[in-house]
Amino acid sequence: MKKRFSVTGYVLRNIAVRRLRNGLTVCRLAVLVAFFVLFSALSEGAHDYMVRSIADLPKPDTTGLIVMWDRESDTYNSSDLLAADRVLQEAIRPSGATGHTAGLYEQQFAMDESEGFMGQVYSLVGVDPAIPGVWKYYASEVGPKLSSGRLLSGAPSDSACVVLGHGLKDRFFPNASVGDRISFVPVNMTWDVVPRDRDANGVVNISRIPEVEVHGILKPDYGTDGRAFFPLDFLARQFLQYNGTTNTTFYQQILMIIDDASNIDFNGLESSLKSEFRSANGWDSRYNLEWSRQWYDDSVSSFKDMDATLDGWLMVLGLVGGILIVLGTTNNMTMSVYDQRREIATLKATGIDNRGVYRLILSHGMLLCSFGLVAGLAAGWGISILFDFGYRHSWGGMFFTPATVDHVTVLLALGLVALSGALSSIYPAYRVSRLRPVEALRYE
Repeated sequence: MKKRFSVTGYVLRNIAVRRLRNGLTVCRLAVLVAFFVLFSALSEGAHDYMVRSIADLPKPDTTGLIVMWDRESDTYNSSDLLAADRVLQEAIRPSGATGHTAGLYEQQFAMDESEGFMGQVYSLVGVDPAIPGVWKYYASEVGPKLSSGRLLSGAPSDSACVVLGHGLKDRFFPNASVGDRISFVPVNMTWDVVPRDRDANGVVNISRIPEVEVHGILKPDYGTDGRAFFPLDFLARQFLQYNGTTNTTFYQQILMIIDDASNIDFNGLESSLKSEFRSANGWDSRYNLEWSRQWYDDSVSSFKDMDATLDGWLMVLGLVGGILIVLGTTNNMTMSVYDQRREIATLKATGIDNRGVYRLILSHGMLLCSFGLVAGLAAGWGISILFDFGYRHSWGGMFFTPATVDHVTVLLALGLVALSGALSSIYPAYRVSRLRPVEALRYE
């Protein structure tokens, strides 16, 4: 029985006969594929890292704050608080935002006169427990962070409790913990003394703040470290800022909080407040809003630019790698075809047409590329795992980013090698298809 001609067997036999040349070609292909896989894995890992980083970025704070104080009388009362809230609600109604108005009261004291003034000052702050946004005025970040316990939310406005700033607690109450009762002994008022704080003889009408329960302790924050926060009504009564006869509370400042001030006309709102309160002065957070939004947009843009740069380099690497694969494989295939002229001439003389010759050369090129692809994928995958391991274990240096090999990387490498293998076989196949068997046999 006549044995049929096998293209695969013929190609494998030729590869084995010229194994050194073909082996070097496969190694060159494997190195290029491994490098492509590694860079693609690093690019994908960096992309995932940047996506997570963008998701972890603090969103722009849209909370608007306006703080108002009176330049003449130094205090506001409960009626002023209602008037300020009316102006605020009218101003923010068109934008659909919600707002709150709260009174603020703060006094500073020296802890002990014998210790001297500098470095011994701390603040007692009265805040409205029903309005959590008040904390945004004091905390340097979006809001206060608790080390233990809880904030004043939910506590009665006249209850004897306190939330301690981290620095104040460590300096003056190092052993205090949540649930303990502590005593403040103010012996020297240092600023913001108004007439109703003193009696007819000019003496401060306070001997001691009653014992209070520690409700919570804050984490370090330069905006809250030196302060102790009390329910507003409780602190106002201790400092004689409450008139029981008229049921009036006096405040040093009025704080207006807007949940989303993105579309608020601060100039219009403040103009309305000045019309209502002729001697008002104040501060608003519009600069902080703009800075927060700009910082977020710049950070996202920076991450996206880096991601686009990595994608661009990956494209350049794929293009250069493809060109090198085509040139290297074409050179090897051309030399192999030159060495096989007699064999191919014999095959053509026995009836194989040009299509069959193209199949031989294309099969040879694709088989070499397949070997290089498998070896390169294995090497690239292994090195990528090493890089990812080094990154997660903080080896530093070149292990600067996670590495992720996904199916897209494998498909890209497969497509790159397949296209390069096909292109590298076209020229040698064209050359050998034009070979005349008689001339080749006579030359040999």
